[in-house]
Amino acid sequence: MDIDNGILSHQHEAVVSLSKVYKKVYVLTGRIGRVQVPDNVEIRSMNWLEDGPILSNLKNFYFEFIRFYRKNRFSLIFSHMTEKHAALIAPLTRFLKIRHFLWYAHAKNNLSLQICHFFLNGIITSTKNSCPIKSRKIFPIGQAI
Repeated sequence: MDIDNGILSHQHEAVVSLSKVYKKVYVLTGRIGRVQVPDNVEIRSMNWLEDGPILSNLKNFYFEFIRFYRKNRFSLIFSHMTEKHAALIAPLTRFLKIRHFLWYAHAKNNLSLQICHFFLNGIITSTKNSCPIKSRKIFPIGQAI
């Protein structure tokens, strides 16, 4: 979450757009840069370090997710371009009966995507060819989220 990030600034735009539709929006992100969000948006950082120790990253991720869930008891998760993080919590969200969708628009088929496909309620993508998996759990919606 960073307005100034040249590659991922559109994630900030997506959150602001979602905040206009939902009463409350909770964001769990790898790191927080410069943001300007409405009052109904709460952002938490899991302090994910790209080159950091994997156990430390996993501990931070699960700790923040569980803390967030215990405090807010949300019923829907939208994972935006984060198939690895979505896969990490996918069995947990299934167990807790939290509806969970992933936005994925890449040709690469990997283990994380396969885990997501098995556990999540659906994978949202831009076109029918934007996701390597073909099933009724894949929802092509066009180029915009």
